[in-house]
Amino acid sequence: MVDIIVEKYNYGFRIILSEEESYFITDYEQKYCLIETEINREVRDFSSSIYEDFGVKNFDELFCLLVREPRKTLEMITGYDFPIDRITIEYYEK
Repeated sequence: MVDIIVEKYNYGFRIILSEEESYFITDYEQKYCLIETEINREVRDFSSSIYEDFGVKNFDELFCLLVREPRKTLEMITGYDFPIDRITIEYYEK
């Protein structure tokens, strides 16, 4: 089982899967989300997806989907099915 931490900022959110692996998601022109794959908080790769790929209309709905259905959403973002034990959301007002 995996414990997931989500850091929510005004400009995006980071999904932390382990001390080494994380994903940072931001909005791009209210049409796409940019997904940065991070290793030790350094960007190693990035991709973009239109919100419709996730079945949502915008960035806020994508975050809500992550909260509601973390396993499904993580699989769509990462391509891996994680057996999630717990998800912790930390809000930052930066």
